[in-house]
Amino acid sequence: MPKQRIRRTGGHPLIFDGELLCRLDNRRSNLVERKYWHEIAVYGVLSSEPPDLDPGKTIVAQESHPGTRYCVKITFLSTQRGEEPHEWAAVGPRPAALLAAYDPLAGVAGYPPDERYAASQELLRGQVRQAWEELVAALVAQLSQGGEVEP
Repeated sequence: MPKQRIRRTGGHPLIFDGELLCRLDNRRSNLVERKYWHEIAVYGVLSSEPPDLDPGKTIVAQESHPGTRYCVKITFLSTQRGEEPHEWAAVGPRPAALLAAYDPLAGVAGYPPDERYAASQELLRGQVRQAWEELVAALVAQLSQGGEVEP
């Protein structure tokens, strides 16, 4: 199985042997490109590297997650100048639980912090949250289709 190295904003990467099970994004909706969107990838974690002394790595240890495990990687992206991608990843026994632990607004900078933009910022945050909920529903449906993954 291929070695996966999953980057995370502000944290060490996750490294494991596994395979990509599903990947979806919500950049386009009804032929319209969004300025803010999420990408979600779900991996089946097959095994992990033995711990080593490299402090720049986070190893997915088998003893911390016995049985079937999944890695969910979420990337928040924006076309807005000055906004950087936000990468999040976690490992656990159920992808749906990992998705529920993620805050879809964590990477949203949006408008400048000024009272004049409060309504626009709230509208943007609502649009990002709604698009996130639709993406998660599509992902859970796709994972459930094969019957091999209990979302």
